[in-house]
Amino acid sequence: MNILKKAKKLNDYVNALSDFNIYITDDDYNHLGLTLADAILQANRNYEIHVEPRIKRIQKLYPEAYNLEGLKKVIKNISVNEFLKLRGKVRVKRFMDLLNLCSEENIRTESDLYDWLHDPNNLNKLRNIKGIGPKTVDYLKILVGFETNAVDRHLLKFIENAQIKISGYDEAHRIINTTADLLNVKRSDFDHSIWKYMTEKKKNYKKKLNCKKQKTSVVLPNVFG
Repeated sequence: MNILKKAKKLNDYVNALSDFNIYITDDDYNHLGLTLADAILQANRNYEIHVEPRIKRIQKLYPEAYNLEGLKKVIKNISVNEFLKLRGKVRVKRFMDLLNLCSEENIRTESDLYDWLHDPNNLNKLRNIKGIGPKTVDYLKILVGFETNAVDRHLLKFIENAQIKISGYDEAHRIINTTADLLNVKRSDFDHSIWKYMTEKKKNYKKKLNCKKQKTSVVLPNVFG
């Protein structure tokens, strides 16, 4: 089954879901510090719990970090750990590697980053940073305004639920983009809509599970007096 056929099957699956909604994504941050932080923080994390509060904090406390110069001044004064509100070293180093790449490539604003990401050769430079894979590259593209998707576990599970077999990241990525085109919606909006749908399903499942546990729990008599 080729990409178009699989996309049509996913399109039919979406249209059959009565509770699937298309959500419009917000505009890009226009803030280099926020964009780099979001890209580094999001990998393998619960976004609402671990990422969103940190992003809102940066937005509130460090508006001057909107460009490269401002960001460098901020982390010189408070450290990357404080900027990201993290204790560990791995993501902090990854953030610094990304920041250093911006310096080397003369990426001073989010607009510069948008232009820079259009060159396929530059994507290899990103991938050379330890811990940055295809999903983070695509996610970074979405953050600066590209029309694409970033395949994570939620999108993969959504494709699996539609009973579509895939060979890997690249095929899943192409199927989702093609399906968005068939649905006549923005690719980034379709990505976000799948994410919202799957996370809500997970939340509802946990609520039902907790309710069942409460209903089946047995109150034992106090036999110790």
